[in-house]
Amino acid sequence: KKLSAEVTQPRRLVRMHPNMLVVVLHAYAKLDARDMVLLSSLCGILTNACHKLDARSCAMLAYSLGRLGVRGPVWEPLGARISERIDRHPPLHLAMIAHGFGKVAVRDESLLAGSLADQSMAMI
Repeated sequence: KKLSAEVTQPRRLVRMHPNMLVVVLHAYAKLDARDMVLLSSLCGILTNACHKLDARSCAMLAYSLGRLGVRGPVWEPLGARISERIDRHPPLHLAMIAHGFGKVAVRDESLLAGSLADQSMAMI
């Protein structure tokens, strides 16, 4: 709770790069800690900052959101970012992305049936 209160301070959130916010979210996901205030704050910021995420952070974000069961508007820009940089994801990232989208039943046809499937088959 104390970490959540500190991280969600507007002065901190503005200074943290979106990749670092994903690391914080991933830590909460690994602990199965659903802090709704933190999730709400991070999802709001990451929805608008998905275009700044690197390939690893996109995969971690999808996995973490899926593990925590988070649904909402963050999935659409995340799917778009993953699709535009699909060639930069190794097989582990592709698995994490598919797992995350599957856990929350988000259907992004252009990603799941299109670029993600094509890239997975190309790696075989």
